[in-house]
Amino acid sequence: MHLKVKFAKPIMGEPEMNAVREVLRKAHKVPLTNGGRVRIFEEAFQMMVCGGQAIATSSCMAALHLAFMCLLKPGDEVIVPALTHPATAHAVALAGGRPVFCDAHPESGNLDPDQLPLLLSPKTKALAVVHFLGKPAYMMSCVDFARRHGLAIVEDCALALGAFHSGRHVGLIGDVGCFSFYPAKHMTTGEGGMLLTRSPELAEKAIRLRAFGYGNDRDAGIEEIGLNYRMTEIQGAIGLEQLKRLPGFLQKRLSNAEFLRDTLKSLGFNHILGRDYALSVVLDVDRDEVRKQMISVGFETSVYYPRPVPHHPVYKCSGEWPVAEMICRQSITLPVGPHLDHGHMKLQAETLAEIVNAHRARGRGGLHRPPSGPEIEGARA
Repeated sequence: MHLKVKFAKPIMGEPEMNAVREVLRKAHKVPLTNGGRVRIFEEAFQMMVCGGQAIATSSCMAALHLAFMCLLKPGDEVIVPALTHPATAHAVALAGGRPVFCDAHPESGNLDPDQLPLLLSPKTKALAVVHFLGKPAYMMSCVDFARRHGLAIVEDCALALGAFHSGRHVGLIGDVGCFSFYPAKHMTTGEGGMLLTRSPELAEKAIRLRAFGYGNDRDAGIEEIGLNYRMTEIQGAIGLEQLKRLPGFLQKRLSNAEFLRDTLKSLGFNHILGRDYALSVVLDVDRDEVRKQMISVGFETSVYYPRPVPHHPVYKCSGEWPVAEMICRQSITLPVGPHLDHGHMKLQAETLAEIVNAHRARGRGGLHRPPSGPEIEGARA
């Protein structure tokens, strides 16, 4: 079957291939790890986000794990969105912490700050704030709550590279920000991530823990156990070239997202989540059946996410997260990546409307209407 719209497609070309060839050509003289290219990539990333110290890692989950290793002690609790990738919670658990899950706000899919007081305990040490589908979270409310209760904030920016809130790039608002360079993201290094922090002390500790626990003076020995979460020189070389393309990627994504949102609204869809990573449309027809029909006519879609994290057996959580459950059950996620154009946006929106309307005609429900709520915080540069 020919795909008319593919959900994600990394864009690479001769610049990336030449950069990799150059690293390999010099491999007999320059190490493939710690050879200097990754540090140049880190410095370029710092300039792109306008601040902080950037520490490249092997993945976004590696960055999250390092962040919580720096901040937590065994038994500490972290408030985590129920609507996120499991990696956000896994990083807390692997650092010895306990994730405490917070429901989503229905208008954005982001963590609902009004629920934070209900989840606070004497063991709470941090908030994990995820920018869902690239839409900046309610950061002013989260920062105010964290300051009042002495909590750290870790921003999961895996889907939000290029996003700004109140004039600052996401990842620079809390104590630590973590980014993803997985192939489906805004830019890619094949796999990879970045930890970003404004704290020199956190940066120093994260750098040590990224490389087995070694500090600058290897002869001094290791004082605490670290891991091998380093990025390779090949990944760093690709990242440098991708950063050059990033402004164009972001511009195309935002243009596609705005066009798709407007088209969906004109077709009667009103509960739309996300920004320039992807858009999720909340339906009250059979979402899974709609997805099957979409792929059967060449449109690849996704689901963010198949289930709330506390519903995974590994967490054995009791409780209800009704908004996260509704979004996981009823939403279909449409792509807006730079490999697509407005024609693709129009075609996938019209195809979705045709399929949904056919379900409605068979008496299977209408479009889901979002509940009213406060104005969404955040802006995008």
